[in-house]
Amino acid sequence: MCTEEFGEYDMGRGGHSGKTCMGRISICYDVLHKTVLDDTPDNYRCSEKEQFGNFAPLLLPGDVPLTDGYCAKHGVPLAVLDSRAHFVVPLTEKPLVVKRFPRQKKGAERAVTITFTDSRTKEPAAIKGRPMKKKTNGKYRVPFTSLPQGKDCPRGAIFTLYGTRWEVETCYGHLKNTLEMADWSGKSVPAVRQDFKARILLHNLTALLCHPIRPKKKKVDAGNGPTNRKRTLNFPNAISRCRSLLVKILKGRDIMTLTDEFSENVKARIEYSRKGQTRKRTYFEGRKYHMNQKHA
Repeated sequence: MCTEEFGEYDMGRGGHSGKTCMGRISICYDVLHKTVLDDTPDNYRCSEKEQFGNFAPLLLPGDVPLTDGYCAKHGVPLAVLDSRAHFVVPLTEKPLVVKRFPRQKKGAERAVTITFTDSRTKEPAAIKGRPMKKKTNGKYRVPFTSLPQGKDCPRGAIFTLYGTRWEVETCYGHLKNTLEMADWSGKSVPAVRQDFKARILLHNLTALLCHPIRPKKKKVDAGNGPTNRKRTLNFPNAISRCRSLLVKILKGRDIMTLTDEFSENVKARIEYSRKGQTRKRTYFEGRKYHMNQKHA
């Protein structure tokens, strides 16, 4: 049963909302090709460090994993270095930590040794790398990387590289909302795992089909002037079209014709990035106490 596989936990303040079966999901995501390389649906009590250990065999020499602050505190960079790969992790934004770093000039970062302490084992681990700091919108961004300083890894490239990690958050959003990850076809463990793998497969197939597609320029309607905002593909629409494409393939339709129709439809259905928009977004006040659905 799912309760034996993933666990059962008290929900709400003081457990008054009753018990609910809940698991923990982590994914290894390729930000370049926007595909999920591996996934681990486990028990909710399983830590993110343990789930990262399942992804460690996928690391090859020269890879650069982009992790969150949790991984930096639990010795994950050591596992990355053991695979002869490099890492980029964010450090805390506390002023006392930021002030320890000297004033940096372009191309003048120096390597330092930072001691990370595992919150569970309390064992210190010294890791050598170069920290960088940049103030954006009143807050400091402090990435810490093992990539050596040089022409191939300038300071600006590190900030740009870590900025691509937002694709992971976008992937979680598509899995939860567009693909409706929490809507299972059955209550047994095989049914839950099968639905999860099927949604990951659909996401990857859509990403691979969309990879060579470039959005068309949208015709300017009457009353709408040109815009400098970046045009992107409508990925939820692409997922819907990919689902229909797979059904038509099973019915015996020609694959090449279907892929051409898919490309033309996806090219026409575009959307614009939020950067540079004139109207501000309306934010609604969230609940003070809630359960977070994403933990990794």
